This record gives sequence, structure tokens and C-alpha cells, in this order.
Amino acid sequence: MKIIITFFLSVHALLELSGIFIILFQQVSHNTIFYFEMLNKNPAVTAIFGICAGIIRLISVYGILKNTLWGLKMSLYISMVTFMTLTFYLPYGAIDAVLATPVFIISVILGNKNAYKVKK
Repeated sequence: MKIIITFFLSVHALLELSGIFIILFQQVSHNTIFYFEMLNKNPAVTAIFGICAGIIRLISVYGILKNTLWGLKMSLYISMVTFMTLTFYLPYGAIDAVLATPVFIISVILGNKNAYKVKK
């Protein structure tokens, strides 16, 4: 289960971190259409949010691989934030939903099984 959750988190983080190229090269296709017009006018703002989410996902992967409870909680929280914000980024938010859903479900299952021990 840990391998599955770290795989989905890592892939999602790498996709989010690809927003660095938008900031560096400032080349956005003109057919990019988000649901909200503000995101169309400011693609760098969208990229910065994605970069922050990608970094949080990578930190979560580290915590899960170290078998800590905070890594599991962080993956659960970032998945919930993704579900709350993915409608703003439609149609690209559909990819977020596909990648965040298994992470959310597995995080809940692992949390219920007490698979992680709290380190004091």
C-alpha cells in the first residue's frame, strides 16, 4: 500500500512541479482555458500554487517512506485541498482528481488500520 500511495504522490508532485517551466519560460499556449478568467490572465499564479503543492507532496512522500504518521496525515490533507480546488482548474483539474483519489482512499485505509506508529 505504501508503494502505491508514494507512486501516485510522486507522479502528482512531478506534474505540479512542471509549473516551474511556465515561470521560467513564460510560454503558455493561448488556448489554455480555465474555468476562472483570473487564472487565464495570470498563469504564473497558477504555477506557483502548483509548485507549492508539489513540494508538499514530496515532503509527504518522504514522511510515508519513513513510516511516520505526519506523512500520512499530510498526504490526506493535500488530497483534501486538491479536491476543494480542482474545480478552479478545470479541465486540467480532472487529472488532479484521478491522481488524488487513490491517495485519499489509501490514506484513509492506512489510517484506520493503525499501520503507522506514533513516535514519541
